[in-house]
Amino acid sequence: MCYIKSISVIALLSLCYQINGAEVDQLTPENWDKHVPAGKEVDAIYGDYVIRNDVLIAIIAQPTPTRNANLTIRQVGGCVLDLTRHDSNNDQLGCYYPTGQKFSFTDPKQVNFVVTEGNQAAIHITSQKESDGSSAKIIYSIENGAQSLQISTLYLNGSDKPVKIGLQDSIRADSPFVLGSKENTFWANDQWFRQAYGVWSAEHQIKRTGSGGRVIQFTSNAATSVELQPMQSSTLQRELIPASSELELKTIFNDLSQISQHVVQLTTVDPDGPVSHARISVQLDKTTIGNIRTNAKGTCQFSLPTGDYTMLCKAAGRPEREFKISVKEKTHQTIELKRAGYFSAHVTDGNGRPIYAKLSFEGLKETATPNFAPKQNAIFAENLIYANNGKVHHPLLPGSYRVIISHGPEYNADVQNIVIQEGETFSLESALDHIVDTRGWISADFHTHSSPSGDNTTDQYGRILTLLAENIEYSPATEHQRIDSFTPILKKLRAEHLMGTAPGMELTGRVLPVNHQNAFPLIHRPRTQDGGGPVIDDNPITQIKRLKGWNNNSDKIVQEDHPSLMQIWRDKDTDNIADGGFREMLDYMDTMEVHPPQSIFQIPEQLQPSNSREPVMFYWMQLINKGYRISGVVNSDCHYNNHDAGYIRNYILSPTDNPGRIKTPNIVAACRKGNIVMTNGPFLDVSVTAGKKSRAVPGDDLTAPSGKVKVSVSVQCPNWFDINRVQFFLNGRMAEDLNYTRRTHPQMFSETSVTRFNQTIEIELEEDTHIIVATIGEDLKIGPVQGERRGAMEPTAVANPVFVDIDRNGFQFNQDNLGINLDAE
Repeated sequence: MCYIKSISVIALLSLCYQINGAEVDQLTPENWDKHVPAGKEVDAIYGDYVIRNDVLIAIIAQPTPTRNANLTIRQVGGCVLDLTRHDSNNDQLGCYYPTGQKFSFTDPKQVNFVVTEGNQAAIHITSQKESDGSSAKIIYSIENGAQSLQISTLYLNGSDKPVKIGLQDSIRADSPFVLGSKENTFWANDQWFRQAYGVWSAEHQIKRTGSGGRVIQFTSNAATSVELQPMQSSTLQRELIPASSELELKTIFNDLSQISQHVVQLTTVDPDGPVSHARISVQLDKTTIGNIRTNAKGTCQFSLPTGDYTMLCKAAGRPEREFKISVKEKTHQTIELKRAGYFSAHVTDGNGRPIYAKLSFEGLKETATPNFAPKQNAIFAENLIYANNGKVHHPLLPGSYRVIISHGPEYNADVQNIVIQEGETFSLESALDHIVDTRGWISADFHTHSSPSGDNTTDQYGRILTLLAENIEYSPATEHQRIDSFTPILKKLRAEHLMGTAPGMELTGRVLPVNHQNAFPLIHRPRTQDGGGPVIDDNPITQIKRLKGWNNNSDKIVQEDHPSLMQIWRDKDTDNIADGGFREMLDYMDTMEVHPPQSIFQIPEQLQPSNSREPVMFYWMQLINKGYRISGVVNSDCHYNNHDAGYIRNYILSPTDNPGRIKTPNIVAACRKGNIVMTNGPFLDVSVTAGKKSRAVPGDDLTAPSGKVKVSVSVQCPNWFDINRVQFFLNGRMAEDLNYTRRTHPQMFSETSVTRFNQTIEIELEEDTHIIVATIGEDLKIGPVQGERRGAMEPTAVANPVFVDIDRNGFQFNQDNLGINLDAE
């Protein structure tokens, strides 16, 4: 006899149903640790559903109208959000959408758990009825021992007219996943992060369609849809499979298709023992079947049908090896590899203390530049390795290399040529001198991203490593569409003393690019929708007001990201006809991004199209003249773990130089006031005095009744870039008589000293004036420390304005449009 138990999840939220191993449950604080898997793509929150057996676990998103995983993976209610086998415990899935988002699952009352004495557990979720009268019920079911999650979709036509329904699902398995399909199978394989997902159908062929091939279309006799007559139903069944490799996945495909195959066990070794993480690719008649990586013991296992195969084995620090294997029965083969070369490094500051650092490798002579891992990887990415607290030990293919060791622009870089020999370790010692004096100012990046944002799959652990390696001393979490926190990773690294942080977010609306705003600090509510953050709004004014008032109008910085200022000021639909724009947004901004800093030297000859951001610093200075004291910031907006973080930063006035003692309220106050210097490298120190006791730094107000002020300017650079110009801007206009270059004023510039410029300039002002000082290395480059793209930039720094009042009646903005009428029709 089969016993079936069906119960509404709304009725019993906290009960777990389990018979003989298979179970269903709903996530709560009490069972979170029991159920939620590991993996950098986990997006589960309280209220989501669990279905599991002794092989795998799946998290099904609770069907609510606002259930989104992140910025780009949206409307996930009723879909498979997290999926992994227990033995790998490594969720890398974005989302699997049964019905391909053609139906909406938004009502938790339409969820039922079903368990049977036949060793099966299931979750039933019914969609809303569509306008044509159709609906869908998804049934997720699993039994103990099964290696796949069975998905059945029951389509129903509840109308009085025929309805045609496309048979499709869709998936978000983003780069570095590689997607493919053949006959009745679909697969997504991420060989680096060691996870694969597959779909198998007994009754349908499968092909990829849609953007990026993410739509999984089911066909039968060339038909890709089913026509349902009134009150008629139809069922689509398929298996969703997690695996730790593409070859393991295809082994399961063959089992489901009842294709005879034999177990293949491979062991990779060199003379010193097992070789882990070796990638083995299998080919049949020059067609690649799949790949797999060896485990910590140097072994891997999968199955193949009878045949003669070619295998390619690639392990870090060793040349690729090709070998043949004939599979006729259970097969075990040992692959003998050459010894690797190894690179070991110990990186310290000038006082012998270990520091986080970035090491960039370039192949010399006939040696290829290494590509260690995808740009999403944490500790090593592309041609970079990040020293964790000064330590590096990594296999490296024998050859000659140039290594650049760096720790941000306050430190000299070290360049060393090395030769790696097979079976030997090259040990490098590097001491990076902290030669730029930034006392009173701390470096900050207020805009970074990693995988939780949803528009990339970068390891967040690596994001923190890159910030530490670049000597960023304060950085709030600003993932898209969710409040998040860097504190758990900093604690794991025991690096809380090296970087201050705060919970925050980027609220990313759909009117681009103006409807992106960062905010910090915010209250982080882990394991809840959006981390406790607000939802977006299509109206940028409504959205920024909502963000500004979040957490009961708590004190926070609201930062406008990469703004199109002409769209905000004058032209909301960017049709180049003035309509007032989204001007009210300006009233809620504390800071705005105005990078790149070198744009301050770009002066337009006419009003630019409304959809153009450039030159952003020119428009920023126009707004200042109109009375908007919105502080300027520059941020990396980094998404990957290559040269994406640290290439640009802010220096913030701070009462402490110890990152571990930074107080977020002090950062908030300094940012709101404008105590900020923006740079992609040079450290620019600016102060303005009027008399013996009155001194102002960027962002400050200064009273100078005589109109006479002294501006002290100092520019410091490490040994890897230079500057050759210092320029003053008075009320946004470039002052021709306050333009100092190495060519026209060589006596003002140092050739070799860390301090490249150190002068005090006397100025007599005729009206209230905001003074901005900028420095640049014209026709120079930051250089290879920051990679090819970022390294091509001219070294530049720009200080926020000092506001000088000469008549004691408060600073009066002069309304100068700098020769470009922002309000022209």
